[in-house]
Parts: sequence; structure tokens; C-alpha cells
Amino acid sequence: MLIALILLLVVNPLLRNMVDGRLLFHVLLTLVFATAYLAVFSKRTERLVALLLGTPTLIGAWTGYVLPGVHNPYLVAGFHMLAALFLCFSVATILGKIYREKAVSAEGVYGAFCGYLLVGLAFGHSYCVLESLAPGSFRGEIVMEQLADHDRRLFLLTYFSFVTLTTVGYGDIIPATDAARGLAMAETVVGQFYIAVLVAEIIGKRVSQTISDQQANTKK
Repeated sequence: MLIALILLLVVNPLLRNMVDGRLLFHVLLTLVFATAYLAVFSKRTERLVALLLGTPTLIGAWTGYVLPGVHNPYLVAGFHMLAALFLCFSVATILGKIYREKAVSAEGVYGAFCGYLLVGLAFGHSYCVLESLAPGSFRGEIVMEQLADHDRRLFLLTYFSFVTLTTVGYGDIIPATDAARGLAMAETVVGQFYIAVLVAEIIGKRVSQTISDQQANTKK
């Protein structure tokens, strides 16, 4: 799953000008959803919820190839909303598994990193919901025309999402409405809170694990 996320967020932008960028993005996005379904959800209830949220999203992503020109704003917003909910559900499930672990493991660290990347993707879809229902929610001197393109919009707003999540703030894309500004502020808080709480949890478990090992060695 981590490899799929890296391919989507790092390799995809590098190859967009060499191959069909739209097709590559949707292939990698589908791969992320598939690996999340297989790696994150183990219980039947979790998998059922994941299917209900993820399947319509993937159908919406690939509909444009079968029925080009179908871009009803409410339908598009619905697909993005389901995608955001699927990703949030994935993050919640990952965090639940991490907190249930008694010791720090490599799998837990990878899961924590995946969760952080999924938060950025979830907010990217949330921004697309805003832009679909209220065009002009985001502005930028260079990207205004590109934001009007449905297929290009998700990539750009996902980029904006990670710039906001990491508090880099380049300023090439800016929120132009109160709703967009509020969502951006929420993402900033979530990003900082995620790192602070999760790092504290991992460090706490690591310290506890070290103390337990030392006590065990002392008894021997």
C-alpha cells in the first residue's frame, strides 16, 4: 500500500508529460484503493463499508472513459465525497490497529506513514467537492484554467492539500472562499495533531518496550 501511495504521489507527477497523465493517475488511484482494501480492512464489516464507499468512487473515476463529457457537478461532488469518506475510514482503521498494538513494529510505522498520506488524499477530494459545487473556491494566477478541467483538478487540489498539510504554503493555489479557507485550516490542524499524537504514541510504546526488555534482562 505504501508503494502504491508513493507511485501515485511521487512517480505519477514525474511521468505525466511522458504518458497519458489522466490514465496513469486513475490507474494508480485504483491501485491505492485496491491495496487499501486488501491491507487495511480485515473484518467483514470493515470490508463491506469499504466496498460501499470505494466502488462508486472507482466507477466515477472510470466513467469518463466510457461516457466522455459526463461531468454533472453534483454527481462529481458525490464521487469525491465518497472517496474522501473511504480514505478517512481507512485512516481511522489504520490508527485503531496502531493503538491496539502493544509494541512498536515496522508494520505499524509503515501504517502510520500511509495514514498521513491518506489524510492528504482525503482532503484533496474534499477540496474537489467544494470546487465542483462552487467553482472559484480556489484561485491561482497560473492554474485558474486548469482548475476548470475536471481531470486536472484532482491532481492540482491534491497537490494543494499536501502543501497545506505540511504547512509549506507555496501560494500558487489559494483558497478564495470562507468554506475553502475553513477546510484548509482544518487540514492544517489535523496534520499537526496527527503527527504530534502519533509520534507521542510511538515514542511512549518504544520507551515502555525498552523498559520491559531491561527489566526482563535484569531478572535473568
